[in-house]
Amino acid sequence: MSSNDPTDSPLDRALQLALAGDEEASLRLGASEVKSDLENAGALYAIGRALVAMDKTALARRAFECAAGVANNAGNLPLAIAAGAELRVLGKNPTALWDNLAAGYCDGSSRLLEGVAKPPAIQHRAPKSGAIGDGVRGNALIAEVDQVLEYAQASLDSAEQSTRIPPQILFSSLSRVALRSLLDIFEARVVKGSEVLIRQGESGDEAFVLARGELEVRRDMTDTKQVQLARLGAGALFGEMALLARAPRAATVEAIRVSVVLRACKKDLDSIAAENNDLATEFAAHCRRRMVANVLNTSGVLQAVKSSLRPALIERFVTRVFEKGQKLVTAGQRADGLHLIASGSVIVSHDGETLATLGMGDAAGEISLILRRNSNADVIAVKPTISLCLPEKSFLGLVEDHPSLLAELYLLAVRRDDATTAQIGEDASNYVMV
Repeated sequence: MSSNDPTDSPLDRALQLALAGDEEASLRLGASEVKSDLENAGALYAIGRALVAMDKTALARRAFECAAGVANNAGNLPLAIAAGAELRVLGKNPTALWDNLAAGYCDGSSRLLEGVAKPPAIQHRAPKSGAIGDGVRGNALIAEVDQVLEYAQASLDSAEQSTRIPPQILFSSLSRVALRSLLDIFEARVVKGSEVLIRQGESGDEAFVLARGELEVRRDMTDTKQVQLARLGAGALFGEMALLARAPRAATVEAIRVSVVLRACKKDLDSIAAENNDLATEFAAHCRRRMVANVLNTSGVLQAVKSSLRPALIERFVTRVFEKGQKLVTAGQRADGLHLIASGSVIVSHDGETLATLGMGDAAGEISLILRRNSNADVIAVKPTISLCLPEKSFLGLVEDHPSLLAELYLLAVRRDDATTAQIGEDASNYVMV
């Protein structure tokens, strides 16, 4: 592996070695990193993981406690949660940590910055530096690690807690009580590079937050074509859409380097949401914002609309939920609006024959709506599906304010109708696509 490869960092190697069962090598790397930088929360976390594998529980607790404190000071909430989750597994009650994190990162906290910029970290020089050699093993290595943790804890105790930290996606929109209840349901996992956390098409009952590392999000468009949608870094929340929609995963998420993730299962999320209306409301709002963003990025219809018009357009959409077998559009009737598929999948069916399958970002009902005709085809959900629907009344009001919008959507509708007609081999005058 090239030394320029970003996945070839000492911290990556330390975590990989622990996963591979070489705990002492992992400890040497992790402790060497902390000796060079006492505020390296990731290296402190890696030390804790290696110590757990070696049954050094008391020392592992110290490593995770220090990692949580350093991460909190640096504004790295997900890694602080990961360290707290590890402490809970080791029998250490993280209540005090959860209370501190909830107070610091909740909506309205005085610690939160107005924007998302992160203040530069203050570097503290360790009293002793230099790599720990391969010859340091057994009890000598444990003694060295013990001393490194003493240095790190002393640095943490003498440091002033950062007064301003960047707000966190979803977490910082929650009340203190709601955030406190959410923190307790996460568990931490270390995943190796190339491990798939979410696979497109499979059902899902868990959501994730990336605490450190890097993930790739991709979507299979055909059997042979894949599209990379995004690369996710620390702090990213993913997988939550399937919990709301109950639809199969819309994309695959794979680790491209060794990563630390937080996992929350649907059962636990549902339980705390039932007891906290603020959490349920904000989680639903977050999911809708994510759905809107996904549709904006993938919908051909919206890409045809000028970017300056999209915010006004999307605000008029309403969320519609369809169970398997329910119709979004019914043959012989006018479509009730423009449907953009946010999650799930539908088929276009004419006289019992499937003409097309539509997925995330695809549109249905646009020609019936724009040309004011009844539909000649049904659009049927083949799995639980969520659409963003622009009702006819809202659409008409919008195009009155922005006449160019109607022209752009009309041209798009005609192009799609022509393409679909050619595909199925029917005369356009005898077939009205939904």
